[in-house]
Order: sequence, then C-alpha cells, then structure tokens
Amino acid sequence: DPYIARMISGCLGSCIISILAYPLDTIKTLTHLKKRNTIIKLSSKQLYKGIKYDLMSEAISSLFFFSVYEKLKEHKNVAYGAFYGATCCSVIKTPFEYLKVHGQLNILKNRPKLGVMFRHYPITLMKAVPTQIVTFSSVEAMKIFFSKEFPNQTMPLSLTILSGFIAGSLSCIVNNPLDVLKTNVIAHNSFKKGINNMVSVGVTSMYLGLRYKFLTTGMNVSIGYTIYENISNILINL
Repeated sequence: DPYIARMISGCLGSCIISILAYPLDTIKTLTHLKKRNTIIKLSSKQLYKGIKYDLMSEAISSLFFFSVYEKLKEHKNVAYGAFYGATCCSVIKTPFEYLKVHGQLNILKNRPKLGVMFRHYPITLMKAVPTQIVTFSSVEAMKIFFSKEFPNQTMPLSLTILSGFIAGSLSCIVNNPLDVLKTNVIAHNSFKKGINNMVSVGVTSMYLGLRYKFLTTGMNVSIGYTIYENISNILINL
C-alpha cells in the first residue's frame, strides 16, 4: 500500500536524522540560551542527553504528519496537506520538546506538569505550520522542475538531496526567531522570562544558533526526504 509505505519511510527517515543531527541540536539549544562556555565542556555522551524524547517525538509525530499529509495532498494540494499535517503533529511534539530541552540542559524534573509542558504550544504551531508548507511546497516544486530535465528516469540522488537542502535552508531563515523564543520559554518555564532573556541580548538574539539550524534543518530535509522518497519506492515495489 503506497500510503502505508510513505508513512513507514517518513517515520524511519525522521528517526535516522534525529540520531545524526542530535549533537548539533544540543549545541543549538545551548547557543540560544547564551551558554557557550557549557558547550566547550560537553562530552560526547552529554551531546546526546534527552535524545530518547526526540526519537519518541519524531517517530509518533511523523506517523501522524505523513498520514495526514499524504491523504490531503491527493485530495487538495501540497500546502493544504502540509498545513494540517503540521497542525496535528505539533500537538504531539510540544510535550516532547519540553522534555528534550530540559534533558539537554540537565534540569529535567521527575514529574513536570502537563500544563507547563504545553506552555510553548502556540510557538510550536506558529513555527511548524509555515515551515512544513515552505519545505514541502519547495521540494515538490523542485521535483517537478527537475523531472522535466529527466523525463524518462528517476531524479538523481544528488538532486533529491540538493532539493531538500535548499528547501530546508529557506524554512530555517523564516522560523529561527521563533525557534530561539521557544527554547527560551521552555528553559525558563515562562513566556515573560523567555522574552526578557531575548530582549537583554538584543536583536541578534533572533538569529542565535542559525548556523547550527542551517545544518540540522538542511540534513533533516535533504537526507530525511531522500530516505522518505527512496524507502517508500522500495516498499511500494516489493
């Protein structure tokens, strides 16, 4: 079933990228909070603190995202599918993001309250929806463009990776300020303290950690989308 194949491949791609890019994500989180001295002292083991929450988040939310995205993409269009897919998976990702960030900062409490874990949900939603629309619309547009150059064959792997990387880079320029704000709100358990922390740094705070965001998002979309496309094709042809 192509529908099931794409759900499985999307989930698999997300989990593989989570493992590969997680050290960069930890460094990005600490950079958002101006903890550069802490980064220098991190061991390889500490770079992976909180990864279990990220893996659970990616596995569950990817299944939801691709199940919604694939169905609605067929009936409507790519942007419509990405919008509702991102809206659904944001609900799942929100509490896991809280656990992940607190794990990375080594300040995770045994039983955080559910309300506290969902405090940053509006930011997650505002970040996820335009990101997924930009990412998947860009990738699909580039697929159509490159398919004209290779009408009788599958698009080369290098072009699939390039398309994903360009799409990922476009999205992270748009959402980096929201990503920094989200990290600050999660770390300080407060919108007010999170915003005040960014204000104290100044305008530059909106683009803290952008280079790490470029790398993680580029890897996420380029490698993740490549796995998604190729594994789903293999499963469909079994």
